[in-house]
Amino acid sequence: MKPRDPSVEEMALLAERLDALEAALCAQSDTASHREKELRRLRAELRDIQNSLSWTVTAPLRRLAKLGRNILRARPDT
Repeated sequence: MKPRDPSVEEMALLAERLDALEAALCAQSDTASHREKELRRLRAELRDIQNSLSWTVTAPLRRLAKLGRNILRARPDT
């Protein structure tokens, strides 16, 4: 049996569907690109904060605060 040729209407519908899928793919690509750019920016900002003098100077205070929270959490409730 010979496969039938798609009709003009079917071809037009398929072309419309293909156009819609290509547009959706392009939008998704733009969104992914924007999110990757934002992620790079945020990572750079975090790196700058962690390398700052104030972050370095306050490191011992953060460690003491964490130790204090752990001690309080470990205490049995009375």
